[in-house]
Amino acid sequence: MSLDYTSSSTDDLAQKFADLERQIGHMSPSGDEAADETKIGALFDDLQAVITELLKRKPTDKLQELFFHEDADVRNWAGIYLHRVNPEVAHAAVTSAIYGFTTKEVLALCDRIRRGPPPTPTLQEMTVPQLLARYIDACERCYGATRFLDDEETGGPNVKGYNKASGEIYRVGKELNDRGQLAALVPLMDHPLITVRQKAGMHCLDIASGKAVATLEAVNANKERNDVKESGEAYLMLFFWRKGDFHPFDE
Repeated sequence: MSLDYTSSSTDDLAQKFADLERQIGHMSPSGDEAADETKIGALFDDLQAVITELLKRKPTDKLQELFFHEDADVRNWAGIYLHRVNPEVAHAAVTSAIYGFTTKEVLALCDRIRRGPPPTPTLQEMTVPQLLARYIDACERCYGATRFLDDEETGGPNVKGYNKASGEIYRVGKELNDRGQLAALVPLMDHPLITVRQKAGMHCLDIASGKAVATLEAVNANKERNDVKESGEAYLMLFFWRKGDFHPFDE
């Protein structure tokens, strides 16, 4: 039977969308597979009717609230099904659910990637704590460029954004190295973000070899959440370093 939501308010439809997505996302198989398929099928039919009615209406703040929903399942499917309401925010909602961020965090990081760092102070003018903060910031932008910000031309990961931030990481590391302060990066090998650990491990191979090798081996072994960029770089750096063909700041 066709479900008719034409008389429902947008607020009620948005709430219905969230409720249905939570039910679908939290459903677990039971012994009666046929019964489960029937239940899930009915929920999807109901969901499709809600989506159809929502998309007939002009985008509203209420619809966009679904992209920021606290439940990852809700904002993920809102991003997929209601993409046309606001494509940029919808994409942030989907990727936030995949990588364990909030939509606001993803949007803020994308903005930082686009803007890049401020032109002043220069690296040479920065204190060591400022350089470490810039190093972490650039690593975060590297991480985000390969996950949250698509290339406008190819639709794939934002390679330009990644390369720009990666070059900045190198320059910060070199500035620390030139000052004899490279050891300041050693604690960053315990940072919660994989990109920070990978870059710090790479740059500390010659000064804290044991910890750096262990860090890069752990990064290489981590295949969760599509961390293939960091995993692949960790493998290559270890391979070339063990052959004696890689030293982080050789010209």
